[in-house]
Amino acid sequence: MPEQLQFNFLNFLILLTLLSLPFDNGIRTMLRFRRGVVGAADAPAAILSALPAHIPVRHLPLEAYNLPVATELLSSVRHLHQQVQATEQAHNLVAQAVAETLAAGDFPLSLGGDHSLAYPLVQGVVRAQVGKRLGVVYLDAHFDLRPLESDLGLDGVLSSGNAFYRLLSEGVLAGEQLAVVGIYPSGTEIYQSQLNYAHRHNMLVVTDEQCAEIGRVTQQILAHLAGCDTLYLGIDLDVLAQPYAPAVSAPAVRGLSLEFVLGVVRAMQATGKLVGADLMEASSRHSPWQSLFGIPDEETPTQKAEKLATTAQTAAGIIRAFVL
Repeated sequence: MPEQLQFNFLNFLILLTLLSLPFDNGIRTMLRFRRGVVGAADAPAAILSALPAHIPVRHLPLEAYNLPVATELLSSVRHLHQQVQATEQAHNLVAQAVAETLAAGDFPLSLGGDHSLAYPLVQGVVRAQVGKRLGVVYLDAHFDLRPLESDLGLDGVLSSGNAFYRLLSEGVLAGEQLAVVGIYPSGTEIYQSQLNYAHRHNMLVVTDEQCAEIGRVTQQILAHLAGCDTLYLGIDLDVLAQPYAPAVSAPAVRGLSLEFVLGVVRAMQATGKLVGADLMEASSRHSPWQSLFGIPDEETPTQKAEKLATTAQTAAGIIRAFVL
């Protein structure tokens, strides 16, 4: 690592705390709906291995909340209840950790983990900044505005696809406080329903096709969030084109360039309002939903390991952008 980079990291030590969140129970729950790939809980360790050891890290022991998934458990109401409860308990710990980090005067940069974590991460910031209006920018190829689903007679099933739906429906944020950038317009029914939901709530939506000019996009973001006192930046790594992030829970069809993502980071920092950020959804991809239904996995363990290493290096580069 270049000496200047080490120097800049050390100057930032009193401000930056990495939160390691090895959690993917939101994805594990989603497997019953034939969606998702387990492995996001392995991402924090992979990303940290690509960073200097002296950066302060707070590890949250969330592994116990990643409940096992097996074919015979898909018909168990008891197990489904346990999955939902485990997600709620883990989320409470995450929200508390973020609030504590901010209260200590540090900048929380969280490493996940599945994108259900966006819900407690934002909650933690709001809890720590009473009286301040928070604006949230999230870079993502997917909306994560799915309504809470039902299964086996249980409503309100939490998963990694509904974090921002929960934030809006519960009134934690209004749409005027929320901007999503990098969305892939798939043309499916679920995409259209989520797009309509975003528009009804006056969210700013910028698709991947509209991300040609970084300056124009950042101006749109800042104009939309002009009434906010502080800002939070979430980065779902699947927003990146696959050469940069091949090991994510749901790889992008097109994706954005790394330079574009870095440009958004710099623009948010330049406002002086940025109080926290996260990198989510890198994944070892060790167990796809298909495996529960007898469909062979097309990726070998070696391929998965190589892809995760590449994605971890990309994530480490983004983290460096926060401290340079």
